[in-house]
Amino acid sequence: MPSFINLPPGYGGTIVEPANRRTATYEPFAQGWFYDIGSFAAIAPSDGAYYLAVFDPRSATGSYAVTVGYLEKWTLPELIALPWNIKRIQIWEGQNVLAALSPFFAILVLGSLWLFVRHKKGKGPGSLSQWFASLGGLAYAASAVASLHQMLLAARFAPIPARDFTITLTIASIPAILAVIVLNYGLQKAKSFKITQRIGLVATSVVGLILFTGLYLGPTLTLLAAIVKPANIHK
Repeated sequence: MPSFINLPPGYGGTIVEPANRRTATYEPFAQGWFYDIGSFAAIAPSDGAYYLAVFDPRSATGSYAVTVGYLEKWTLPELIALPWNIKRIQIWEGQNVLAALSPFFAILVLGSLWLFVRHKKGKGPGSLSQWFASLGGLAYAASAVASLHQMLLAARFAPIPARDFTITLTIASIPAILAVIVLNYGLQKAKSFKITQRIGLVATSVVGLILFTGLYLGPTLTLLAAIVKPANIHK
């Protein structure tokens, strides 16, 4: 043990030597990167008391994460906050707030301007329900773009294996598909809407919630589109 670490009588200790990793590891689900510098495994009594100290011999400071155990569990509040917590993690990893959030909100702003121009030309959303759907579709599209943007950022620091690339591409394609479905409803010129279309909007909202996409804006706006009564509904 280093001389500057004092252990109480009866206590033992283990030093986990860090590896000098110059290449980061890509995380495909959160589209982030990290440096895996060490791990330790041991069989220990479950009723023991264990203390973990992270230190640098040169007294350097910085951000770090420690994972204890091998079972991944989530509480309900953690699951609810997951979409925004991923953004917080990306900021914690070193990105500034603009880099983490601007792709999502840029698509929303630019897409809203596009919808407004189409509306002025008589080709945009024709009812409140369609406006909700169109904005919800933009939120889904923004999630897809944000995931791809984060992957491109991570590629500057970490190699992206084919398997991880496929995972991220799948994650991005799901909200992209939802965006196409919802925008198709929001921009169509039909004078009346089938009840099955409203059921479809509810379904896309549920899928968005289950898969944590759209930063909750997509699912919420899509659900509002399904609830708001259009001019005419026929079966």
